[in-house]
Amino acid sequence: MKGVVSMLAKIFQDQRDIALLLIRIAFGLIFCLYGWRHVTGLEGYTETFANRFHIPFPNVLAPLVAWVELLGGAAALLGIFARYAGILLSSWWSPHSP
Repeated sequence: MKGVVSMLAKIFQDQRDIALLLIRIAFGLIFCLYGWRHVTGLEGYTETFANRFHIPFPNVLAPLVAWVELLGGAAALLGIFARYAGILLSSWWSPHSP
């Protein structure tokens, strides 16, 4: 019986690791794509910061957030400093969640 339980635990652990990898890749791609869109269309993104979000200093914070989205997404995607990238990305993303 112990052999069956340990075998099942190993199977589910492998699936958990694969699921976490797929989630990290998906979120990394999403942030990379949005970050690239914001970096390449920075004037419009800065205007959105000023008018829609009412965030102070949009000329400073909009490029900073755009680059954090792009580089943080790439870090999460590649697994380089993924925890730090997750903290940075969630600090911007969590106030905007419903």
